[in-house]
Amino acid sequence: MVLIALYLVFVYAIIPHYEKEPICSGIDIVIADSTHRKFTEESTLTNRIKQGNLFPTGKPMELISTQAIEDCVLEYPILRKAVCYKTTEGRVHLDIWQRVPVLRVATGENYFVDDNRQIMPDLASVAAYVPIVTGRVSKPFAQGELFDFVQYVEDDSFWSAQIEQIHVVSQKRIELIPRIGNQVIILGDLIDYERKLDKLKTFYTEAMNKTGWTPYKEIDLRFHGQVVCRK
Repeated sequence: MVLIALYLVFVYAIIPHYEKEPICSGIDIVIADSTHRKFTEESTLTNRIKQGNLFPTGKPMELISTQAIEDCVLEYPILRKAVCYKTTEGRVHLDIWQRVPVLRVATGENYFVDDNRQIMPDLASVAAYVPIVTGRVSKPFAQGELFDFVQYVEDDSFWSAQIEQIHVVSQKRIELIPRIGNQVIILGDLIDYERKLDKLKTFYTEAMNKTGWTPYKEIDLRFHGQVVCRK
């Protein structure tokens, strides 16, 4: 009887503790960089958390692992960063940031290269207006020399508006497809591409304004000090 009495005292002592334990009333998910790009939806992230059996609503706050929630959503390959924390109002808050694609390789094995030079899958949800690269493109080349070239183009307001596609015949012959005109611009290799593009810009402003955009099918920049045009 004494043992039963002690047990009942223990049970009644701990019950109030669990009754007072705060319960999560919900989760707030914010895509922090959604004004710049939105490759996912809050509902998609909610479903991923549910699939991982980590959905916090209705659970005691002390049993919720914010680290586990972060790890779960970061398995989604288009996300770059996740920060999850509990609020004093009894909710869970999740901020996420997306990866930033810089170029898209479309060679059958389609993928993006992000701003950290990492391969990023070409998912249907990712609608990114970045230069398209076709042809014979290895991943090391896309993450190295070609990445540097695309960054240079995108940082220049003139060239970012002008160049739509990059075609890699080989690493020794890069071709550019402009948005205006029907020309193919033969850049050659990527050595000294700044000088080649400066030469082409001069040609555009001085010669093409007089002759128009239609006369030439090819503009060849491979020769030092020259712009060779072919009809």
